[in-house]
Amino acid sequence: MATQWAATGAVADVPRGAAGGDRSANGTAQSEAKRVGRKLLTTISVVSVIFMGIVFVAYVFSSADGSTELTGAEAIGAGVSMLIAVAAGGSMVVRREYPTQIFWLNAVLALVFPISPFGVLVPLTWVIAKRPVKEAAVSIFAAISLTAFILYKDFQRPTYASVFTLADPEQGSFAQSEALAYILLGIVMVAFPITMGFVTKYRNRADSVGTILQQVDMKLHEKDTILKEQESILQQSVSLLQENVQVTEGLKDELSRQQEREIIAREMHDTVAHQLSLISLQAGVLEVTTGDENVADSAKAMRESVSKALDEMRSLITSLRDSSSEGYLGKQPSLVDLDQLVAEAQESGAPVSPDIRIQDGELAPQNLTNAVYRITQEALTNAIRYGVDTPILLRVFGAPGLGISIDVINQKSDDASRHSQGSRAGIPGMQERAASVGGQVTVSELGDVWILNAKFPWAEPSHELSLPGF
Repeated sequence: MATQWAATGAVADVPRGAAGGDRSANGTAQSEAKRVGRKLLTTISVVSVIFMGIVFVAYVFSSADGSTELTGAEAIGAGVSMLIAVAAGGSMVVRREYPTQIFWLNAVLALVFPISPFGVLVPLTWVIAKRPVKEAAVSIFAAISLTAFILYKDFQRPTYASVFTLADPEQGSFAQSEALAYILLGIVMVAFPITMGFVTKYRNRADSVGTILQQVDMKLHEKDTILKEQESILQQSVSLLQENVQVTEGLKDELSRQQEREIIAREMHDTVAHQLSLISLQAGVLEVTTGDENVADSAKAMRESVSKALDEMRSLITSLRDSSSEGYLGKQPSLVDLDQLVAEAQESGAPVSPDIRIQDGELAPQNLTNAVYRITQEALTNAIRYGVDTPILLRVFGAPGLGISIDVINQKSDDASRHSQGSRAGIPGMQERAASVGGQVTVSELGDVWILNAKFPWAEPSHELSLPGF
């Protein structure tokens, strides 16, 4: 009795891998564990159905005195029944894939041959889990009816031929189980696979919902990734659009500046250059017609200065009109040209007293050279324009690492009309030019003495180490 009741554990065909089979494997180890679990449950199901089937056949064909001698017909019936029991157990291998077919096949076999109902109860779990409700209900009714029929037949057999009997080891006798015991046994045998069938069914549904939710989450993640990529593309497009707008604005500004440069160049050509040309022509006439040698020399110097100014004016006009140029196209001055600048001023009659000491002037950057030259030129022009016939002191000292210092000192004129001739833009222009190269210009007065001082930084040139082959 204990052995037969333990064998009913085959009904507990708990399909632990059912839900897992429908969901994607989370990892190799988990998939391997599910595979092993399925094989173990299948093995238990096959062995249990075969074992219980053979037990039923053995009891049915046993005699009252316990002998094993059977007639020819009985031996054939017992042999065929045992083969049917083995076949029923073997069918458990495909109970998951074909639960309905295996259920009804074993149901028919259990009605015809004296085998156990376990071949019907084991696949019942999968019929309930996988088939529609109506089909599962019919199968449950059939399983209950078949189990009740088999147990009733076992209850009607003699004690020696009944499977579910109570053994008395001390007296060596057997006692027939009560009807209530058969009823309780039937309820347990049927209830367990039915319960596990519904548990598996709803677990599969829960796993399906979980799988759907995972798929939805993956889709949402993919959409979120796509949205982020689209947002990134949109940001890049906005950045490109902003850059295009900036480039467009820059082109508009450049076009506007070019138009302004062309207007300035045209006005300079039509007015200033024209006036300078007239002055040069008049100075040439005066140089030829005058009988005074001093006047002729002055006229010649004036004509040469005006001619030089016209050349610079033409270069400046060309630079203004040529938008492709990167700066002034005229001759770039150098620090060596300061001596020539002073000489020209002296030839024009200016009483300039120079002291120019510049070391390695050819190494000075061009922007520094331009600033020093133009500020010196403007300072001398102011001293000549607003001063008297007293000497104009010019001091220019400089060297790499020490910087450059310019000092222009002259006595101012008391003639108010001479002070009103200027545009008042000379000093601010010099200060702006000096600031563009990191320098500064200061102007001060000591009585009637005008003092201009300019200072510029001049870094020492870097000496890079040169190695052979590099």
